[in-house]
Amino acid sequence: SWLTNEPANSTVFYGFNTSYGFVATDPNFTQTHSISLSGLNGNRLYHFQAESCDTTGFCVRSEDQTVITLNSPPAVQGLSPNGGENITAGFVEINWTASDPDTDPITIDLYYDVDSIPSNGRFLISSGEANDGTFLWNIQGLQAGSYFISIDAKSLDLSGNQTVAVTDYSDSSFEKAS
Repeated sequence: SWLTNEPANSTVFYGFNTSYGFVATDPNFTQTHSISLSGLNGNRLYHFQAESCDTTGFCVRSEDQTVITLNSPPAVQGLSPNGGENITAGFVEINWTASDPDTDPITIDLYYDVDSIPSNGRFLISSGEANDGTFLWNIQGLQAGSYFISIDAKSLDLSGNQTVAVTDYSDSSFEKAS
């Protein structure tokens, strides 16, 4: 938002670089200006300039400025094992699907747990996996019992900071036979 000392219209030029490419306008003459921009991609650097023109056609435009939009968290869903399986082999194929609304790269961390409560501790299977939807887990040393799988999907913002990980737990436990 911005102010002018006389009634003027409102225009914002914006885009991914100083060529802008997008325009939002409000033709109403006012001294208090505000334009909402919709349809912006998350986790992106946008350049923008604000411009106001008075009733005589005299226009003033701001210098180029930038803003980084908020990073949307990724989504993840564990596909298998997702509960009810009785596993007798020495390996388990863990499958998932994960996506990011901002199309940011995603890394995957895989865990097993004896319940579905992450706050009381999980056990790391593998960290920093590529988001290819599958991981072969060697469970030969795992004791017989009931286990849950949890999957964390993580992406980075433009500053290289990790976003809040999104976790999905298997719907119920699987059984690892002795």
